Amino acid sequence: MLYRDNPERVNPPEFVEFDGDIISQGQIMEILADPVILWEALGPDGIADPYPNGRGFYQQRQNAIHNDRVEEAIILAIASKNFQELGEIFYDQAITYAQKMFERRA
Repeated sequence: MLYRDNPERVNPPEFVEFDGDIISQGQIMEILADPVILWEALGPDGIADPYPNGRGFYQQRQNAIHNDRVEEAIILAIASKNFQELGEIFYDQAITYAQKMFERRA
């Protein structure tokens, strides 16, 4: 089967297992309704590290570099008055943080 958007693409697997809990938008909003969690999500605590449990030098350095890049993206979006980009950054940050909070509660 060929896909019109990309003929090189292959079919998805017929059987895919999903082990995670599916969180609804309502559950996300319920978690973010707590002002403490909301401000944690929008601050530095809300930045999702590429290596959340990284203890080695490489993992810690990659986490620091990622945090610097997020901060730079926020500053650039503010400087260029790109409100859409700024909103997307904070939206992704808040949703990811709420999903982590949901997983910890479960």
